[in-house]
Amino acid sequence: MIRPQLLKILFFPISAALLILAALTADGVHDPGDGVMHYLFARYAPDHPDLFLDHWGKPGYVTFFTLPAQLGYNAVVIINILLATAGAWLLWSCAESLKLRFAWMVAPLYLFAPIVTPAAMSGLTETLFAFVLIVGLYGAMHGRHVLSAIVLSLLPYVRTEGILVLPFFMVWWLFRRDFRALLLSLSGTVVLTVVGGIIKDNWLWLWNENPYQGEPLYGHGTWYHYIGMNEFIWGIPLTVMILAGIITALTNRKVFLQSPYREIWLVYAPAFCFLVAHSIFWWQGLYSSLGLPRVFAAIMPLFALVGLRGLNSGILLLKNPVRQVQLVGLILLLHLGLMAKQKKWLLRPDKEQSTLQVSADIVAKTAARNNKVFCSYPVVAHYLDRDIFDAWQWAYVRMVHQPEWRRSGDVMLWETHFGVYEPGMDTLQLDTTSYLERIYSGGDQKFRNIIYRVK
Repeated sequence: MIRPQLLKILFFPISAALLILAALTADGVHDPGDGVMHYLFARYAPDHPDLFLDHWGKPGYVTFFTLPAQLGYNAVVIINILLATAGAWLLWSCAESLKLRFAWMVAPLYLFAPIVTPAAMSGLTETLFAFVLIVGLYGAMHGRHVLSAIVLSLLPYVRTEGILVLPFFMVWWLFRRDFRALLLSLSGTVVLTVVGGIIKDNWLWLWNENPYQGEPLYGHGTWYHYIGMNEFIWGIPLTVMILAGIITALTNRKVFLQSPYREIWLVYAPAFCFLVAHSIFWWQGLYSSLGLPRVFAAIMPLFALVGLRGLNSGILLLKNPVRQVQLVGLILLLHLGLMAKQKKWLLRPDKEQSTLQVSADIVAKTAARNNKVFCSYPVVAHYLDRDIFDAWQWAYVRMVHQPEWRRSGDVMLWETHFGVYEPGMDTLQLDTTSYLERIYSGGDQKFRNIIYRVK
């Protein structure tokens, strides 16, 4: 039988190697929209220093990934996978700190949750957010509160949801009368405020440059939108364990009195605040919510701990230790098997990516390097190796209608994923526009690409 410590040592390299192999042998990219866009922010930040202080791009993410991004998209993916697996390893220690039995189980529960694996194999911000959160949690649970506070102070600048999570740690430090940690938890905000205030001459830039204000962009849905997607976010086994964890929190106070409620404040509260907040955002159409399930990859470490607490309560119903081990093994197999069945880790380009690749090849042959490309899909800039922030190389499709932006020979790629959100992009109108010539149309009714040349 493999000892837990040996299992802990083997888990990191084996999991990382498998995910890196799957990512590097994939024919497409995970999340060709935001996942690629964040990579492009990091890649071109040295050429456009203002990107280091861009709210949407995320200062924490851009700064961390700038050097890896210079080596290409796959370098960012590899770093993200290493962060995810290292985070799972540290989460294991957090579970041990909470005195949870089968603490090792939290690592695969987190790393191989259906929504976590593909996020880790992309350029998305969720994985870095989760890692920063885990490091902060690890520090708080092991008495390293200064480290925890400084690390967690950066959380809102990796993903904006950090403002939902950080306050619970701040209240925890306030209850502990650890005023040094409480003050240091603001250090990231203070530093960025000062740096941005000097460079931008705008001391309120963190507030008034927030891109998630204003009118709803993408509509809204039901309040139970994410709960209804539990199979694709947490997976059925982990969902059941989370429900058991909720029941435990409501009925078994003795469990939490053992650790003066730190599990409630640092694990349960931020996890369910995140769920409730995002459910409300999508239900009411607030803060540019698109109802994307992938945002839960950011908070999955906490839900994995909640689920493990539920599992610990459930296995007590079995008095026989052998039966307990068998139940845990069965749950692990179901968790891994149902995740693998969704095939999110084994990427094959769908119709959308295949169509974009064909169109990008045509654009590459049609537009010279001194011709601008008008397109709103970030992965096309990746395919064409174009600086998406250089106005001489790239512009959103709507800008083709501005005379000062277009030149003869420029090329526009319109597609039905992002292009339809741009004003003035009705295809009938485009086909009758005097300065545009349609040269290609591809795809199907669901996803269509049309390429125009500027006359």
